[in-house]
Amino acid sequence: MTLPRIRPLARALALVALAVAATAAPATAQQPALDHEDVLQWKNIGSASLSADGTWLVYVLSAMEGDPVLNIREAREGGREFSFRGNRPTITSDSRFVIFQIPPPEALVDSLRLAGERGDALPSDTLAIAELAALGDDGYMPRRIGVVTNFRVAAEGSWIAYKPDEEEEEE
Repeated sequence: MTLPRIRPLARALALVALAVAATAAPATAQQPALDHEDVLQWKNIGSASLSADGTWLVYVLSAMEGDPVLNIREAREGGREFSFRGNRPTITSDSRFVIFQIPPPEALVDSLRLAGERGDALPSDTLAIAELAALGDDGYMPRRIGVVTNFRVAAEGSWIAYKPDEEEEEE
């Protein structure tokens, strides 16, 4: 009488054991080891924001080595994407402009440091403004304002306040 119950139980156990063996086999496959170069190439997404009207997505891709890349993308499916060297993006509340900073190329800064330059002798970030409506125009590049010590974007509208770097004004 117990014999018929054992067979379905044995079948169920055999199926479970087979399923476990099938899923464990790929998990034990050898993964390639990561080296130092792999870690340096990893990209992080930062400063992600969506425009107030929902039509533009802005984010920065940065790696441990190399310049940060500011990506401005239309939020709709199949939307255009534009990339510039830059970081710290801010979209104006009327969704017309992206204000961001352009850091000096990392290779330039590294070469100056190797030459013994430090602190104020190194190049500073430049403030730039990208007009979102003009991004599709041929040859369009964001307008570079120059080196600034600080900037703020108005809570409403497209106003921006910035303080130019005093050393830049003297030149």
